[in-house]
Amino acid sequence: MNELKKFCKGCQKEVDIKEIIRDSQREILKFSCGHKHIKVTFTGVVKIEERISLKHKNEFGKLLERFKTKTSGKTKRPAKDSITIDRENRKIIHKVWEKNENEKWELVHMDEKNMD
Repeated sequence: MNELKKFCKGCQKEVDIKEIIRDSQREILKFSCGHKHIKVTFTGVVKIEERISLKHKNEFGKLLERFKTKTSGKTKRPAKDSITIDRENRKIIHKVWEKNENEKWELVHMDEKNMD
């Protein structure tokens, strides 16, 4: 077998690799200087979610509309939530959309309240 060389971070020099031990999650390199280097590999799934929250206010700083994306508490599907404040008609309109199995947005909740 040909002599394999690798840089040892412990000694700060190039040394011979005496033994390589591998299993499913790690690799151990034993060097001629006596040091060992262990490389551990982790595999898994990382879920990345995108969230948006927007607020629309009038010139006096009063909230007119709020929109945000979220995950539904009941179905755990992606959802959009909108609250519109209609100051002229004195109403608050709340709408929630969720993605269905076909990846289409469907309105699942609509509530209209009078402002008192």
